[in-house]
Amino acid sequence: MESMIQPVTLPEWRDTPERENWLYALGKKKPFHCGRIFLAACVFWSVVFPVVMGNIFKVFWGPLIALLTVVILDMVDRLKWRIAVCRRHNRHIWEPSWVRRRDISKEIKNIMEQRPSSDTAEYICLWRTEEHGKIAQSLCTGGDYPVKAIHPQDPMELFCFFYKDDNDHDMDILEQLRPFMKAYPKLSDKAIVAIMDMLWLKRTRFHFHFQDLVELCWRDIYCRE
Repeated sequence: MESMIQPVTLPEWRDTPERENWLYALGKKKPFHCGRIFLAACVFWSVVFPVVMGNIFKVFWGPLIALLTVVILDMVDRLKWRIAVCRRHNRHIWEPSWVRRRDISKEIKNIMEQRPSSDTAEYICLWRTEEHGKIAQSLCTGGDYPVKAIHPQDPMELFCFFYKDDNDHDMDILEQLRPFMKAYPKLSDKAIVAIMDMLWLKRTRFHFHFQDLVELCWRDIYCRE
């Protein structure tokens, strides 16, 4: 029955693979240790500046100069990192570094509104085992379109779609998965982290199908040693 279902083709909504890889590399920058450098600069300038100026009261200028020192060093560090990454990926250094992503939520809505309910025996028959089907049913209750059937070969976007970067998107995903986690309390924290990674990575040029998510959950629930 599964083979009779035509796979869904969605319009491309991500940025180009080259830009996605470049933006991903930019985000891998190691943190700049501002706190340590600021404390060291405070001590240094609080001692050096009064001595150079010949006025003990100039000690209060130390923290201000230290802050300016840290800001300049941080800017230099970010610029050096950007230049290095741009050279590796053949990108222009002044190219805007925000993600260009198209909103295809209307296309997804049109597809899902025509879908039957997942709460049927026929839906479970689409899956390799009954256990897989039950997991898929439970996941569908927490999807963007609750109880609508999401087929094994459907792209992950039909389950969870974000057309722009939001700082709280991880919280949205957790809230979306809450009914499923309640139905399957044996799901481990390790699997939840893997699920979160999968749902985030599909936004950055990594393509997954809904069956990949179901398989991940099935392995953790039924195949854990």
